[in-house]
Amino acid sequence: MLITCNCKIKTEIETKKPDLKFDKIYLDLFSETSFGIIKCFKLVFNLKIKLNNIGFIIFSLLICFHIPIIIHYIIYGILPINKYIFNEMKKLNKFI
Repeated sequence: MLITCNCKIKTEIETKKPDLKFDKIYLDLFSETSFGIIKCFKLVFNLKIKLNNIGFIIFSLLICFHIPIIIHYIIYGILPINKYIFNEMKKLNKFI
């Protein structure tokens, strides 16, 4: 019921930092972030690719369905909903 462990333990720590070079920082910036995607901006505005994407089509339809609802809300506000709730409460005698 004993365990023997032969692990190498690091006894020295190097505290000297390497010198930074601008070209290494510049290359690391574009390889580790999403700035490298900027070169593909033409794909974002390509309509032929978007029309073949089912997700884009579904999202566009959902947006088109929401536009009339938003316009109706801007014009009429929440007043019709308030009137409907008020009339239903009046029918059921739920006023305090």
